[in-house]
Amino acid sequence: MKKSPIFVDESNSKLVMTKAFYKRACEFGSAEYYELRKAKAENEGFEVVFRYKASEKTTYNGLTFKVMEAYIKTQPDSEERLMEFEVVKQIAEIKGSKYPLTKKWFLLTYPEYKASAVSESEKATTLAEMTKRAKAEAEKKMATIAGTLPAAS
Repeated sequence: MKKSPIFVDESNSKLVMTKAFYKRACEFGSAEYYELRKAKAENEGFEVVFRYKASEKTTYNGLTFKVMEAYIKTQPDSEERLMEFEVVKQIAEIKGSKYPLTKKWFLLTYPEYKASAVSESEKATTLAEMTKRAKAEAEKKMATIAGTLPAAS
């Protein structure tokens, strides 16, 4: 049985096809013309949409697990998010799609990562987190130094 070039997306009420197929379907009397007419008749009110080509799809080159982890470390509540990140990776690996499912979780959790520019809120939260960590480190060092000094008499 020949696979149809039209995908019927019932949940979104769409008829999905390539632009090339649609162009051929616009030629009266072609086989594609009749196939599209039949699909439209059987799915009244459905919108005709085109499939994305790989070149039109948004990609995130260089978005590795290390990059995701480094980005998470710049965010508030990074310790909790890093634990969640590890759990998501484990579950995704069990499901057999470690990278795709983890990337999906990451992009849903951090939608601001998708933007090409660094936003003001990203700078502010990262600066606040860095300041918080620097203060904690300084306090830890001061406590260590204070613990090694002899007591004043």
